[in-house]
Amino acid sequence: MPSDRGAEAIAGWQRAITTLAQCPNAVIKISGLGQRGQPWTVGANRAIVLAAIEAFGVERALFASNFPVDGLCASFDTIFSGFRQIVADFSAGEQRALFHDNAVRLYAIA
Repeated sequence: MPSDRGAEAIAGWQRAITTLAQCPNAVIKISGLGQRGQPWTVGANRAIVLAAIEAFGVERALFASNFPVDGLCASFDTIFSGFRQIVADFSAGEQRALFHDNAVRLYAIA
């Protein structure tokens, strides 16, 4: 979660996740992107979400929630609708992986 959204901080965060993504057993849970005192918006989070997916690939990324803490910056619907908007151009299979299939596989949910 890059809490500092300055250009230098984001560049450092991207380097860090790109390095971590080189570990084949690492995955990224995309959640908790709220900023203190700021509403959760697609505009504020699109580049971060897409960078995370790009670094790890659709098969090693998943969307999640940090509720009830995330409720400080947005409703559950706002956040998940935002995730859906960000990946609207992804294939149906890629979206299903991010929102469901990867969690089932990674958490061994039967």
